[in-house]
Amino acid sequence: MRAGLLVIGSILPMIGVVPYLIDIIRGPVRPQRMTRFLLLVITGLSFVSLLAGHDHSGVWLALASFMESLILWIVSLWRGIGGRGRLDEICLVLCMVGVAWWIVSGESLTGLVISIVADLVASVPSLVKTVRLPHTETPLFYGLGTVAGVCVALAGPYTWRALLLPLYLAIINAAFTGVIVVQPLRSRARPAAADAV
Repeated sequence: MRAGLLVIGSILPMIGVVPYLIDIIRGPVRPQRMTRFLLLVITGLSFVSLLAGHDHSGVWLALASFMESLILWIVSLWRGIGGRGRLDEICLVLCMVGVAWWIVSGESLTGLVISIVADLVASVPSLVKTVRLPHTETPLFYGLGTVAGVCVALAGPYTWRALLLPLYLAIINAAFTGVIVVQPLRSRARPAAADAV
């Protein structure tokens, strides 16, 4: 059961990236460039940190996330939006400070925590873009990321260190899924409420 959950948790993000890439190439999905760059750096940091800490569960999700981030960053250079705004610059500096802190500390647990905080900071430009332009993202990609995080968390071991990354990934992906699904519904409800007055 544990091995099956780990396999599912590692494969789902790679499955989800295929329709996401197709939607990027066809046009409706436009990834945020700075977020994709920072996630590339951060997922690499997470993978190395978990590997150094001899993690046997989260490391597979981290490896899948790194491979996904590499592909999406490359495509975002061609079809993405943003990447040079003030918010992008602030997030870049904050993430680089986190990476430097991890390198100086040399601790795998510190690196894991910092990579999660940095990932959250890196997600801000994309989340802001998604709130403003929900049609530029697809819920399937983030929904599968949510399920992947839950699968890896359920595989155990059930220590806070082992659960930290998969639960964070489940939560952040669920937040994106919620914004993508709910924001258009809220936009449609506003004109209807105005018509009722």
